[in-house]
Amino acid sequence: MSYALLIDLEDHGREEILEGVDLSHTVGRFTTIFPVLLQLEHATTPAEALKSVKSSCVASQAGYWYGMLRYLSQDMEVTEKLRTLPQAEVCFKLPGPG
Repeated sequence: MSYALLIDLEDHGREEILEGVDLSHTVGRFTTIFPVLLQLEHATTPAEALKSVKSSCVASQAGYWYGMLRYLSQDMEVTEKLRTLPQAEVCFKLPGPG
């Protein structure tokens, strides 16, 4: 049996995405929210399910690029494709600063 759940992950948004950018003198949050599809296709035990979910979350750690593409891209075809994707009904905040 296969299960899938689309969730949003929320992160603090202060990842070092460009070398040399110093955010230490800024105030406030740079929240990033990005979609992650959790799929449990071959998990037969709770441990296997947890490993599958963990690997999906680790694989999506570059989620800040999603927001940059969706909201800042000049390519209207890309932004339209991202805008029309299914929306998650659940959002989880990742542990971190703040």
